[in-house]
Order: sequence, then structure tokens, then C-alpha cells
Amino acid sequence: GGKYAVTVSTPGEANLTVSGGGATSTFTYRVKRIPDPTPLLGAKHRSKAMGNGEFKAQSGIAAVLENFDFEARCEVVGFEATYLKKRQDPSPEIANNGARFNERVQGMVNQAGPGDQYFFDNVKARCPGDAQPRNLGGLAFKIR
Repeated sequence: GGKYAVTVSTPGEANLTVSGGGATSTFTYRVKRIPDPTPLLGAKHRSKAMGNGEFKAQSGIAAVLENFDFEARCEVVGFEATYLKKRQDPSPEIANNGARFNERVQGMVNQAGPGDQYFFDNVKARCPGDAQPRNLGGLAFKIR
């Protein structure tokens, strides 16, 4: 159908040779690493204040490639969550594998009340071509 996917293993220049109908053409392409995605809560929320109900409706962290011209998806492989209840000490950090909140993190999110703060740190994601996950930093939310 005239559509092909090319997979490369290292950034730099790549030569692509196309043959068909007795003709052969070679093209040189610059190959770049996919840029770091942006970690978002529920695929749309950046660090900020958020309403209690809206915060509780979220189910995980997404890694979104913003302003990227090609089809590619990055997958969150894990993060650490901390809950700081208003006027109290922070909860112990909870490790979460994958993008969706595990049972412990979901329980912590369900306790959200006005003035509470939530921190999602060490968000790690893997993009196509990555041998190891990338650390995307973190997100912080204050509940209104």
C-alpha cells in the first residue's frame, strides 16, 4: 500500500534505499531521539491547584508528547506518590508501577480534602527506542 515503517537504533544519519519497478533511490535522513514527554495527571493536568472531585476522578499519570509531529507513544513505567494532609506530616512515599494508580495510591487519592497536597515524583517513562526508562521529574497538586 505504499506505507512502510522504518525502525532505527541510534541517532545520526540513516540512509534509506527504496527499490521497485526496476528503479532504486537512496535518501539520507537525520535521525533524532524522541524528545522527553511531559508527565500529566490524567493526560491533561499539569502541577497546579485542583478541585477535590476532579482530583479524585483521576486514575493515573500519562506521558504525553506535546508538539511532536510523528506518531509515537511513551508509556509510564512507574512513579512515587506522597500525600501531605493539611497541617500534618507527609505520608510515607508509595511506589507505583505503571501509569494507573495502584490500590494504595488510589486509597491515598480518595482521602483528598481542601488544603491537602499531593506529589508524584520520579515519574519514569519508556518511549520507542529507549533501552532504559527516562526520568520525567514530577507533578504537585494542591486540593481546593
